[in-house]
Amino acid sequence: MSSNQRDRGPVTIELVVAGAVMILSGAAVAELALIAPAGSSVSLTPASLLILLLALVLAASGIESIRRRHFLYAVLVPAALALVNLGYVIQTGQAAAIVSVLIFVVVVALVASRRSDFT
Repeated sequence: MSSNQRDRGPVTIELVVAGAVMILSGAAVAELALIAPAGSSVSLTPASLLILLLALVLAASGIESIRRRHFLYAVLVPAALALVNLGYVIQTGQAAAIVSVLIFVVVVALVASRRSDFT
């Protein structure tokens, strides 16, 4: 165990859950970017590369939640996604998409509740 881990204390369930949600969100986004129609191969377009970049940012935010090093990065990414998704819900009127807003709000709340655990 490194001295950094001893200083920060044991792993907290809230941050692991928040990190797991962000990592799984990144994996789901990456899967959507790489889905190809039946019978065709995956092609990387600028749009799919941008989506893969978003997936990487999501996963990195989840890792930062678990590592407890960069609080702002761990909290601002899900907060920004909550706002973007809320804008989508308002713009399109698709109330079913509010669930995604709530998921990211919960992640922000979990990370913010453990602010003192970050270095």
